[in-house]
Amino acid sequence: MCKKIFLICLFFNILPIQSFFIYADEKNDGPLYLQYFKTGSENFNDSKYESALQQFRKSADLSPSYLKSSSFLMIGKCYMALEDYTEAEKVFEYLASNFRESPEYPESVYQMGRIDFINRNYESSIDKLNLFIEKTDNNPLEGNALYWIAESLYNLGHTEEALKFYRIVTDKYKDSYKYEAANYKIELINLGKREQELVKLLKWSHEESLKERELFIKKEKEYNQAILSYQKKLSVLSAEDTNSLLLSLRETNNVLKKQLEVQTQTIKVLEDKIVLLEKSISLKSGSASAVNDASVSNTKPAGDTAGLSSGQAGK
Repeated sequence: MCKKIFLICLFFNILPIQSFFIYADEKNDGPLYLQYFKTGSENFNDSKYESALQQFRKSADLSPSYLKSSSFLMIGKCYMALEDYTEAEKVFEYLASNFRESPEYPESVYQMGRIDFINRNYESSIDKLNLFIEKTDNNPLEGNALYWIAESLYNLGHTEEALKFYRIVTDKYKDSYKYEAANYKIELINLGKREQELVKLLKWSHEESLKERELFIKKEKEYNQAILSYQKKLSVLSAEDTNSLLLSLRETNNVLKKQLEVQTQTIKVLEDKIVLLEKSISLKSGSASAVNDASVSNTKPAGDTAGLSSGQAGK
């Protein structure tokens, strides 16, 4: 029967070739656009992003208008995974502009916020991610969005505000892919605060030691002046008195030298500690940047898009 219908349609030229393929495949495997979407989802989950991209494009071409948004969302995610953020942004902008009523609209806004973060447009990223949170309810990406808002605030230098958002992630989104990363950043910020306080304390101790050294040097000068004065008096003193005075002055001088050595060693230790702490803070900052970069690269789709089944790929 199908063959007869096909031959009649071909004769009268009323059945488009594309429609024929869709019709022909419905008998066994469903509409062809669903087959392309399913194959694309499988390739995407296997990290075969180029192949997945081609499949989702075919699915978008063939699917009805009310189903195209799912394919476009996955096309954008493929570009994200391939780190082609320019093309990904174009796709998500098209999706956000033309499918505002679709279930995929909120995530298209979320992905644009991620792209802004990757491009270091932190303020724009915050705006888009806040819009995503407003437009969604109980979306599994909410925790991720709050994390990227925190990261944007952190990179803008608003550490205390960032800390609030990191804590929201760890308190309310324990199942989020960004839970561990948020917890790490909280510890990193708190450690930085403690180290900064310790540096301040050491610098204060260092300044106090310098003041004590200055006082010691001042006293030493006074003692040297006193010695000169005593030497002038020696000429009029007896030999016994002279020896006694010299012995006393030598003992005083030795005490002063030992005190000076102790002060010098204390200052050196403090200076070494300050240098080590400043290096530690610098390394921690470098580690935070590395974590940020790793977070961006590791979430190409992982954490945000990886692991989607064919039924979940459009959500």
